[in-house]
Amino acid sequence: MQKDIFGSQELSREAEFFHEKIFGRAMPAEIGAAYVSANRMLLKDAPNLAPVRMELILERAMDVEAIEFALRRRVPQNVLTKKLLILCYLAESRNDYFATFVNEQHQPFRAFFKLSLYTFRSLYKLLKGRCLVWMYDVI
Repeated sequence: MQKDIFGSQELSREAEFFHEKIFGRAMPAEIGAAYVSANRMLLKDAPNLAPVRMELILERAMDVEAIEFALRRRVPQNVLTKKLLILCYLAESRNDYFATFVNEQHQPFRAFFKLSLYTFRSLYKLLKGRCLVWMYDVI
């Protein structure tokens, strides 16, 4: 018997996990419901996307950000990237996420410092993601 990857329970669990890893807080129910609907609508007939072992990522509570970053470099058209884009689009449209996506303060030195730190963080995430993809055969 094949597992229904578009089941509401599985997609909700996935959304909660991804949201917590990306935004560091609990996910509002509205985003969860919209995530389930968007996955069913946008990804059901997407045969050109490379499959990713989502269940493995969730079971082992892997660093989904690092894995996605590495996969996006190697296989740009993959399911994990599309799922995280869906989640970010849904969050970005909500008022309570405004400060997460938009900076309204003029702080050029702080911005430069943070950007510098995020450059090193990105390199770390890329290396970690490549290791996780290789070690666990995620794709």
